[in-house]
Amino acid sequence: MRVVVADDHPAIRAQLRTLLNAEPDLEVVGTGWNGMEAIRLVHQLEPDVLVADQDMDDLGGMEVAAHLGVAGIEIRVVLYTTNDAEEQLVGDRETADCAFGEESIDALVTAIRRRRMPQPASHLTQP
Repeated sequence: MRVVVADDHPAIRAQLRTLLNAEPDLEVVGTGWNGMEAIRLVHQLEPDVLVADQDMDDLGGMEVAAHLGVAGIEIRVVLYTTNDAEEQLVGDRETADCAFGEESIDALVTAIRRRRMPQPASHLTQP
C-alpha cells in the first residue's frame, strides 16, 4: 500500500516514515508538514492511505479528510492523535480510522491495513 504521512512535527514524520517503510506491504511515498501539503500530496501522488495528525497548524486530519471528500477523492484516512476524544469524531466517517500516539506502531499499521467490510445488500431477496 502506498502511504502519505502528514504531521507538523519533523521527528514524528521521520519516525513514522521509517517504521511504516519497515513493513513489507507499506511504502511511504510522501510526507507533508501540514494539512494543505497533505492535500497537495494526495492529489499528486494518489496514495492508498493518508496518515494525518489531527492537530496540525493549519488543517487537522479530519478537516483534510473533509476537503478530500468534497473533492471526490476516495482515500483511506487514518488519524494519528494523542486525544482519545477524536475516536468519537472518526466513528461517523467510513474512510477514517484513528490510532493514538501512545499505542504501539502495530496499532497504527493495523489501522492502515484495515479495510471496511462491505455492507450486506439487504434489498436482495433469496429465491
